[in-house]
Amino acid sequence: ALDVPPTIGRFTKLEALLLMNCVKSLPSEVGNLKNLSFLALPNNPSLKEIPDSISKLRNLQYLIMSRNRLERLPKNIGEMKNLRHLNVNQNEIEMLPYSFGFLENLEVADLWSNNLDHFPETLTRLKNLKVMDLRNILIPQANQDKIQSMLPHTKIYFSAACNCSW
Repeated sequence: ALDVPPTIGRFTKLEALLLMNCVKSLPSEVGNLKNLSFLALPNNPSLKEIPDSISKLRNLQYLIMSRNRLERLPKNIGEMKNLRHLNVNQNEIEMLPYSFGFLENLEVADLWSNNLDHFPETLTRLKNLKVMDLRNILIPQANQDKIQSMLPHTKIYFSAACNCSW
C-alpha cells in the first residue's frame, strides 16, 4: 500500500479517479481536485480515514469507498452538494455526521456493514434519497422505526432488528 503524494492536488482537471488495493493514506490536497465527479477508493484495507478537505469537492457525484477501514466520514460531508451516490459499505464507521442531512441531492447511501449507532435528525432533509442500505448493522426495532419515519419516501434495507440497546 502507498501514501498518495500531496502532488495529486496539482491534477485539477481530473474528473475521475479510481485507486483500489493500493492506498494507505490520502493527503488533504485531494480537496484541490475541483473537477472530480467520480472518486473510487475501494478495497484499501490500510485506509482508515479520509481528509476533511474532501468536502471541498463540490462537483463530486459518486464517492465509493467500500471495503476499507474508515472510522468516520468527514464532518462537513454535507458541503458536497452534488453528491448523488455514496458507497461506504464494509467499513467501521460509527456515526453519520450532523451535516450528512445536507446532502440534498443524495439518491443512494450504501452504508451496509458498518458500526453505525447514531443517525442525526437532519436525515429528514434527504428528500431525494431513494435507497439506503443499513443491512448487517445491529439496530433495535425502535431505532429502525425512527429512521424509517425520518425518511418516509426512501427504501431502507435493514437486517433483522437486534435485541440490543444503543
